[in-house]
Amino acid sequence: MTLPLLVTSLNPFARLAHQLRCLEAWAALGLEVRTANTGAEAERLVAAGVSRAAIIELDEADTGAALYGKPVPRIAPLLRRLGEDPERAVLLVNSDIYPAMRSAEAVRFWAAQAPALALTREECATLESHRFAANTPYRNGLDAFLFSPRALKATNMMLAEMPVSAQMAFGIPGWDFLLGAVVRSPFVGGRLMDSGVLLHEIHETTYANVDAFAPYLPAMHDLDAATTYTATQAAREFHRIIVAECAAATSLSRLAKAQFYRAPKPAAPSDAARSIALRLCELAPFVGWNYDFAALVALADRRIRSGQQELSADNRAGAGADFGAVQNFFRTGPLGHRLAEDLLAALCHLACRERTAPVRTYPAQTHHALKLETAISTTRDDPDARRAALAALFVADLVEEGVFNAALYKVLALSCQNDGERAILGALLDLCGDVHDDAA
Repeated sequence: MTLPLLVTSLNPFARLAHQLRCLEAWAALGLEVRTANTGAEAERLVAAGVSRAAIIELDEADTGAALYGKPVPRIAPLLRRLGEDPERAVLLVNSDIYPAMRSAEAVRFWAAQAPALALTREECATLESHRFAANTPYRNGLDAFLFSPRALKATNMMLAEMPVSAQMAFGIPGWDFLLGAVVRSPFVGGRLMDSGVLLHEIHETTYANVDAFAPYLPAMHDLDAATTYTATQAAREFHRIIVAECAAATSLSRLAKAQFYRAPKPAAPSDAARSIALRLCELAPFVGWNYDFAALVALADRRIRSGQQELSADNRAGAGADFGAVQNFFRTGPLGHRLAEDLLAALCHLACRERTAPVRTYPAQTHHALKLETAISTTRDDPDARRAALAALFVADLVEEGVFNAALYKVLALSCQNDGERAILGALLDLCGDVHDDAA
């Protein structure tokens, strides 16, 4: 079997370095790769090092600009365009999906299972922290679609009979469910499976409200993929179908993982990243117990590199950029550990970035008081939840707003339950400077 054409759509305005890493990993497996983007986006991608030959340039009419106010590629026109080559299989993937695969034989294995496949991803805090034993399929969505030439032709025929398919677009909820329903239809003859090897780093979603799924309901009914009449209920129905069919194919997904999985290899880390990781491990015993040292070094190195990159004005996320990814890495234990974990995440994040000293007062437009009231009122009967909520608020203010709230710091200091928590909190104070005045 000739390897399929790998098609995605890079977003040049967010986490581009990570998306490029994913695309390069697909190319390293021997797949020919393409990214579908508008002309304006193409210029940014070329400036970032993407080959112009790898870009499928889209007319605005083939994007969601008129429907959604942003030029995300629409799925149906893209699949029609890809179907113009009647001999080429196609693998359509989201741009932040990393193939943790030792070879492209995994793709051939998938192709042997059915004419078309819709595959789930595996969630992880960072690529470097993922290991073979992890089993975290995300079945609330479908992230990769493999089509044989015949299956792609059948899919395009079906979509042509569904006017609503014109609304399907990358980044807009529902398109993956409708396409998954088409894939599993008798006319296409495909199936749904867990991939086991397609990794996705957990991040804050940019998706719109699930109500965007509502226009697809009649088509989902016609495909026997839903029977209910609200977006939420229908989405839950199809989620249950995904869960059931992936469970039925567990032996295949496990076989694919056993044969083809390879843990992502981090870049050679800097001495600075090693030094930061060592300092974190010295603070409290649990750091060395809970976190793989190589993964911790890789996390620090990535944060250092991202902090050094020159970001364009419309791509600047500020000092708190990617802090959520750092929190996800450190959050491994029960709620009672959350205070230490979030303080450790803030310490790691700030140590890896050039920073200015935090200020003592909040900006004029701030929601701190409301957030504090919410944190207190929603945790009255749960001391662990109270500690966790206040720690999360403290680090969010510090990292994202650049505000050191000394009053909250004192509360956290009094709520520390062991020397490890006190050591981490003290190290954070040392990093920020000797700040004692209360924040407003």
